Amino acid sequence: WFELAHDRLVAPVQAENVAWFEQNLSTFQRRAELWERSGRTSGWLLQSSELEEVVNNRPNLPEGWTPTEEDFYQACLATWEQIQREQRDSRRIRLLAYVASVIAIIAIIATILAFSYAEEARKALDTATSRELAALSVNLLQSDPELSILLAMNAISTTYTYEAESALHEAIQNNQQVISVNNMGSGLKSVAFSPNGDFILTAGNNGIARIWNAKNGAEVKSWAAHPATVWEAVYSHDGSLLATASADQTVKIWNSSTLEKIVTLSGHFEAVSGVAFSPDDRRLTTASWDKSARVWDVETGKHLLTLLGHEEAVIRVTYSPNGKNIATASDDGTIRIWDAAIGINIATLVGHDYNVYDVEFSPDGSRLLSVGWDGYLRIWDTMSWREVANERGHIGQVIGGTYNSTGSRIATVGTDRSVNVWNVSTMTKDFVLYGHKSAVTSVAFHPDSKTIVSSSEDGSAIVWNIMSSREVVTLQGHSKPVNDLEYSPEGTQIATSSEDGTVKIWDSKSGMLITTLSGHRGEVSVLDFGPSGEHIVSGGEDQIIRVWDIKTGQEKVATDDVGYWILALAYSPDGKIIAAGGLNGHNNVDIYEAQTGKLLRPFQKNNYPDRVVRWGRMSTKYFSKPGRRSKRRSRKVMAFCERRTPLW
Repeated sequence: WFELAHDRLVAPVQAENVAWFEQNLSTFQRRAELWERSGRTSGWLLQSSELEEVVNNRPNLPEGWTPTEEDFYQACLATWEQIQREQRDSRRIRLLAYVASVIAIIAIIATILAFSYAEEARKALDTATSRELAALSVNLLQSDPELSILLAMNAISTTYTYEAESALHEAIQNNQQVISVNNMGSGLKSVAFSPNGDFILTAGNNGIARIWNAKNGAEVKSWAAHPATVWEAVYSHDGSLLATASADQTVKIWNSSTLEKIVTLSGHFEAVSGVAFSPDDRRLTTASWDKSARVWDVETGKHLLTLLGHEEAVIRVTYSPNGKNIATASDDGTIRIWDAAIGINIATLVGHDYNVYDVEFSPDGSRLLSVGWDGYLRIWDTMSWREVANERGHIGQVIGGTYNSTGSRIATVGTDRSVNVWNVSTMTKDFVLYGHKSAVTSVAFHPDSKTIVSSSEDGSAIVWNIMSSREVVTLQGHSKPVNDLEYSPEGTQIATSSEDGTVKIWDSKSGMLITTLSGHRGEVSVLDFGPSGEHIVSGGEDQIIRVWDIKTGQEKVATDDVGYWILALAYSPDGKIIAAGGLNGHNNVDIYEAQTGKLLRPFQKNNYPDRVVRWGRMSTKYFSKPGRRSKRRSRKVMAFCERRTPLW
């Protein structure tokens, strides 16, 4: 029974196996036979699911395969195992790549965060330094304008901050002096540009009139015009004549080229305080303390008209641009308008309290400006002769006022020692300029409207640059802080030296970089233009003085090693020699031949003090970055911040 039961149970399984075997073995055998016939090429081997099924069912297959079938099976098995290995290797590689990618991403994120934190720390430090320098620049605006500009520039070069930009704009506006001339200690009453803008005419208390070069401030001519105070001196519109009005009760007309006196106008009974040429230069009108104004023929000196009506001294007089009207300003607090041809009083303008000190028509003749004792400037419409605007101009009396050539700006001066520049359209102040030590008595615009000149009771006349702060250019190109900067003699170029070891030449109007002078090994501390503007000398850390040809950008002369860090350089006025000073330990000023770089002689500082450098007394903390507060850096910055006085 046991065997019978066993056979009955096993028989169906065996029948099923035989059926499967017959179905698949035929395929297996056929493939084996084809594989053998093809020379056992791999193309006939079982693939994927077929191979996997044969391998998995091998124990159930009957014995008795032919050698060919056995070899075929082993070849299929080897292929299957290779596929399995490749799949495992592929999975392993993908896993490793994934892990490596994750690690790389984590590393990149960590690096970015580290750099970000470091950059934030550096920016915070630079921002703090920039703001500290900007604050110091603002504090020094009045006491040391030049140092104020340099500090503001260093603040900007450290990093941009609003405070640094604001400080630089303030410093530039505050330090707009271009030229300062002195009238030998005698107070000045009048100043005027020549019509072409090349010369400045001044006159004052000592009766001497002087003509100055408007570009460099050099005195061109001077002469004793009157034995008493000259209250006003003016050019004719064509520039060929000068007129001077004096406390000696006369007006004199001069040839502006030869200074030959052409005629003396006499007729006033008291001091003559004002004078004006008509637009065609054929007539001259004078104002006097005798309460009158007089009209004269310029060619003959003949008295033509007397303008009477003021109750007090007449201080100033002016013609309208078309020559039809004359305006006079008086101590009686009024302005009177006269018909220039016949001398009839057309209008009397009342508005000022007490004295009116100056009056002038706008270039188009549509407005009239007046200033006076009450501290106001007032604008009058010349059609209706009504006041259309007024502003409190100064703290104290306003002594003088004038329009620029376009009528867009007004300049006023007063007893508060300031020069105010106004925007006519808004009647707001563009600039307030300080520099005089006493009351400012007169002011005039250059014909190009870019500069003005003012005179003062302190005996000085100052030429100011009044370009709007919106026109200030930023010179960007140095990779490290700027140590020194200079204008070329003609003012068309700016040179800068830097810790990056270069000197750069810029166009002063556009701010465009013209050329870079490279050759120094180490930072360049100081530079100076030659008087011709064709060469520039530089020096610094590498202890070599180098002279450059600006046009070609090539080094022309290089001295031997001078043996010290060069902190001061100056050309002589004739450009033949160069003076140098620095950290030499002996307080010497060395003199070199500019053409060859040959050392000529040293000057001892105790015998020739302050000839090249006026050493400052600023604390090191204001000039050194944290961690770099060396005395060397401090002294270097002081050297270039507080520049030189003339060597000869």
